[in-house]
Amino acid sequence: LHEAFFMACSESECPPKEKHVRTITISTWQERTAQTFWMMLQRLPCQSKPVVCWKLVTVIHKVIVNGHPTVIRESIKWVDLVEQMRRHWNYSDSGYPLLIA
Repeated sequence: LHEAFFMACSESECPPKEKHVRTITISTWQERTAQTFWMMLQRLPCQSKPVVCWKLVTVIHKVIVNGHPTVIRESIKWVDLVEQMRRHWNYSDSGYPLLIA
């Protein structure tokens, strides 16, 4: 899971690979929780690398949509973190921050 998470949110300028996103999503079904997902998310350099943040937002969306039903409930308490990422990149003029915000 650790490897899939960091591969899905790598610094390369391409969308997250479905196999990595699928591994993350399946882990929420196996664990019946998103706690591991949110703990790993905090280790990524989202504030300094716009590509990583863009990929992370994409992965968050896919995990919330396709993950275990408890993911939605558990993700509500992390809204502030996602909002903080949006605010951080909101005032940048480059392409990725426009996608993030």
